[in-house]
Amino acid sequence: MTIPSAATPRLPWEAADPYPFYERHRNGSDVVWNSTAQSWLVFGYRTAQQVLGGSGWSIDPRANPYARNGVDDAGSALVERSMLFTDGDEHLRLRGSVRDIFTPSFIEGLTEGVQSIAAAIIDHPPTGTVFDFMTAICLPLPLAVTGEWIGLDVGT
Repeated sequence: MTIPSAATPRLPWEAADPYPFYERHRNGSDVVWNSTAQSWLVFGYRTAQQVLGGSGWSIDPRANPYARNGVDDAGSALVERSMLFTDGDEHLRLRGSVRDIFTPSFIEGLTEGVQSIAAAIIDHPPTGTVFDFMTAICLPLPLAVTGEWIGLDVGT
């Protein structure tokens, strides 16, 4: 059995059902310190916009010493290259490289194809059988959508 390290970052909510946690905090302050996550949590759209548009914070998990312990070398390489974890000029550069492609009309045009792929993948496990949801549904879905989007043959 694996014993979790005290230095490993934890979620302050139940991963399977975070909604009661959100509900408890949504009616309070928009920004709260959480000792479990060792970070500030932001609730509310307008407040999140202010935080994301302001200076003095970082989306990079390595900026938080507590969270840094949960990012291994492979994760660190991902963080360095991902638009989701970059700040400032680097974020703007990465975002600018896809801005003209991922327009609302482009995304809308993907809807029918994504729904078709999702339906086929969801229908794949026979009814009444036990299966691993992550392996059978969650892994192939984004791969199939991306493959279709870039024009790969389904057989490959």
